[in-house]
Amino acid sequence: MVDRQAAEAGIELVRGSRLSVGLHVVLDSRGELLVPPEDAPRELERQLVRFEELVGRAPSHVDSHHHIHRDPRVLPAFLAFADRHALPLRDHSIAHHRPMFYGRWDDTSHVEQVSVDSLLGILDGIGDGATEIGCHPGYAQGLNSRYKGRARVRAADADGPACPGTGGRERHRADRVSPAVTVTLDALAREAGTFLMVAMDQRESLRTMLAQHGHDATDERMVRFKLAVARELAPYASGFLIDRHFGYREIVRDRLVPPSTGLILAADALEQPPGGVVEDTDLDEGVDAETARENGVVALKLLIVWRDDERRARRVETARRFVELAHAHGLLSVLEPVVRAENREDAIVEAARELGGIGCDLYKCEVPTHGAGEPEEITEWSRKIDSAVPCPWVVLSQGVDPDRYPMAVEAACRGGASGMLAGRAVWTATLGADDPTDLLRKHSVPRLRELGEIVDRHGRPWCEKGGAS
Repeated sequence: MVDRQAAEAGIELVRGSRLSVGLHVVLDSRGELLVPPEDAPRELERQLVRFEELVGRAPSHVDSHHHIHRDPRVLPAFLAFADRHALPLRDHSIAHHRPMFYGRWDDTSHVEQVSVDSLLGILDGIGDGATEIGCHPGYAQGLNSRYKGRARVRAADADGPACPGTGGRERHRADRVSPAVTVTLDALAREAGTFLMVAMDQRESLRTMLAQHGHDATDERMVRFKLAVARELAPYASGFLIDRHFGYREIVRDRLVPPSTGLILAADALEQPPGGVVEDTDLDEGVDAETARENGVVALKLLIVWRDDERRARRVETARRFVELAHAHGLLSVLEPVVRAENREDAIVEAARELGGIGCDLYKCEVPTHGAGEPEEITEWSRKIDSAVPCPWVVLSQGVDPDRYPMAVEAACRGGASGMLAGRAVWTATLGADDPTDLLRKHSVPRLRELGEIVDRHGRPWCEKGGAS
């Protein structure tokens, strides 16, 4: 941060050493750009010149304050800058960034994240290749830092668990993830340990929605819509869900989902008549999990239609096979049951109790009352779900009025949810446009930012949810 007051003093501490020093670009103030996007290239060059004046050499790498380089408005400038100067750029180099050791984000201290157990949990989840672990300033005599209160607490409790009462991140991996899996839920989470994930794996349902908005809902139209959503929303999401039929190949080929966003591949074959709802599902035998992992996929997702009928046991067994498939290939498993029952809310809780305990890493749940109830009612049902499911869980948005979805997410998070994995509540308003790009930027991006604030403020960090007993 070359323009900050302590920059020169900080450089004196490393002058003459072999320590790598990177350029931490500042282009925003609390999320608002300090310069117009078209002026970003000039500002990047100015800060590089100032860096070289201070340090006496080129930076070893480049990243940005508040990760502003992930903003689609300035990301092209950062990519061109990094390429021009041959600088590794965070999220776009061989190094994988692990952010959970910071201990402070959104102006809130998370003292539980800065501990021996937390660091060991991060190290336990590191795979092959280079890894970057970030840390804010610690505590020292005379240090005047916004982080020193958090650091002082950790200095007094260095042996405390990463997640109070649960044994933290390390226990979750040991209890719930196969030894073959070298990735943790950090791969799908925000820095706060919560989830803000976009679903774009709809197939015949999307075709129906496009037709209802007056479009000729061809395969090409569906792919085009999905790619626009990926391009515009993935940089703001912690995870992005896609199916293999419509858009997956292009997303992988064109790298539309940035490395900072966990890519999830749907592994479900749907029984769904044209214009109708999904009647049943099975494992998609066409999903190549090994190739998916090579393509950067970090998790698989399976939709299960839960009914109390003669096929109930078979569906549970399908869910078990799915978890085994994901873990055997080093991938996380996301299980998404939707219920078909007269007493819907009771069935949601029963499905969570039955399916949540089979070993999935993340449970994707329907919103109680379809979000139509009062917040207190949604929270009460969410507490029952939370008691039933032993792993972290998030809510979907199908059947929820998009205008009520932020309220529903907050209510669910107050009841124990760790965030959301949703599509319709985020991008439905853009379906009518021939090219949804402008509406995605004007409507969906602000909605996603709003939901991000909600999940970080009210959601439970995933590592605080206890492992299987």
